[in-house]
Amino acid sequence: MNKKMKICQIIHSLQTGGAELLLLRICSELRRNYPHSYEFTVIATNESGPLHSDFEKAGIKVVSLNLVGKHLIACIWSIFKVLIREKPDIVHTHLLPPDKYGQTAAFLALIGKRVSTIHNMEPSLTPAEKKAIAVVRLFSTRMIAVSQSVKNNVISRYGFDGAKIDVIYTAPSSPPAAALPKALKQPVRIVNLANIKESKGQHFLVKAAIEMKKITARFSIDIVGDAQSAYADKLNKMIIDNGLTDTVFLKGKIDHASSILSNYTIMISLSLWEGFPLALIEGMGAGLPMILSDIPPHRELMGEIDDYTFARPDDPGGITSIFRRLISDGGYYSRLSQKMIERSRDFSITKMIEKYDSFYRSFF
Repeated sequence: MNKKMKICQIIHSLQTGGAELLLLRICSELRRNYPHSYEFTVIATNESGPLHSDFEKAGIKVVSLNLVGKHLIACIWSIFKVLIREKPDIVHTHLLPPDKYGQTAAFLALIGKRVSTIHNMEPSLTPAEKKAIAVVRLFSTRMIAVSQSVKNNVISRYGFDGAKIDVIYTAPSSPPAAALPKALKQPVRIVNLANIKESKGQHFLVKAAIEMKKITARFSIDIVGDAQSAYADKLNKMIIDNGLTDTVFLKGKIDHASSILSNYTIMISLSLWEGFPLALIEGMGAGLPMILSDIPPHRELMGEIDDYTFARPDDPGGITSIFRRLISDGGYYSRLSQKMIERSRDFSITKMIEKYDSFYRSFF
């Protein structure tokens, strides 16, 4: 193109969530790397949030519509008016409510280049979420999946056209880069970096800790993530009832948590489902060997790493078997640490931005 591409990004809010931080990273890096190619407007369908100023500092226009509580037609109309005014070349929506409103508004505004990013692969959807999926399938001309597992999921479950879907892996904003593989040290410190919610399987982690203590008492597990939920209260009760208050710790949410990962020995995730787990890429970059539940995104993340065993999240014995090998075989531990560092390089910001640039340019 001889002029800048005008791209309108539509997302629910500008809170400090994974999808929101990803969007900020994509827009700001594309503008920085290709200053004469991109012009972005971001529509927050609800309130904007703390990232509003970060977008504006990066030279990105923000429109906050505050559509909380509005009915469907009003939401579509509000977005439609912005699109008519801004006249973008491409409309790109993120997450299910903005997908539903944004894709419909873009279609009605006769914007022919309509993109949706598919971030998650929830095992079940509400009726409203199913409608949003149907709207994306109907109106999106192209889609981005954050992993091959996510792409496979929407093809098999919802009948999406795989030819319309590009896979672009998400890169963490500031992955720790270990120069050398870690050596096994005692006591063993395990980290679970995830907000405390049922889909992350932390209740299985407590059950596994009971079995781990039969092998050694010289370990601890820190759960780092938002603990403000009924599920977190239930988890804390499980820890107390099973006498694990000296072993399993709820650390709460920590800003820039990736910066503390080098202090740990092992990273564990017993998630029941994921889209693409950024926290694990950060752990890989820090050289942390992993204990992972056997779900498609985890297998995809590990790629061609051989001599690696996954565990069912509800199998404390299988989880403990992996734990036993990691803490008793220093050679295996260090080899796996090296493989983690090498694999993390496949998910760099540079590679992600190059792929987004190629994707957007392919429209013209």
